[in-house]
Amino acid sequence: MRDVQVGDDEIAAYYSAHKKDFLEPARVQVSQILLPSEERAVVVLNRIKAAGEDAFRTAARQESVGLEAPKGGAMGTFKPGQLPYEMENVIFALAEGEVSRVVESSYGFHIFRLDRRFEPELLTVEKAAPAIRSLILTERGRAALDGRLETLRGRLDWQVFPENLSFAYQRNDP
Repeated sequence: MRDVQVGDDEIAAYYSAHKKDFLEPARVQVSQILLPSEERAVVVLNRIKAAGEDAFRTAARQESVGLEAPKGGAMGTFKPGQLPYEMENVIFALAEGEVSRVVESSYGFHIFRLDRRFEPELLTVEKAAPAIRSLILTERGRAALDGRLETLRGRLDWQVFPENLSFAYQRNDP
């Protein structure tokens, strides 16, 4: 395998044949404030709406009980289907910079902020190249391994001693 190379022309051909695999769906970058009670969540939400843009990050650091509190509530970037349905419906309906209503879940009471919206996009061949190269190398590795195993099986002379097995042996030769 160390001598196997994947050329740029092979990558381009694979990309052309599998473009749909490189379509990134719409994504959203989200932050949250997680609170243990609805009353506290409503108070924090009203304070955020009255204070302005930086108030969300400050409130997240000071008030949130979520793991992302030290990062100002920043949760990350998500595609459709990666968040619980109830949360996703609220988050994907927000405009950039907009703060949600209080949303209840099994974790507590959330206030979400849509930090950024990413439209669907087709990755360029340059961005997709590392993944394509890895995929082609994996396929070639499997093919080489399968070929090597077949060669070894062909050379191997073996016998089965069913009486020594702890299970019923059944041969599957064609």
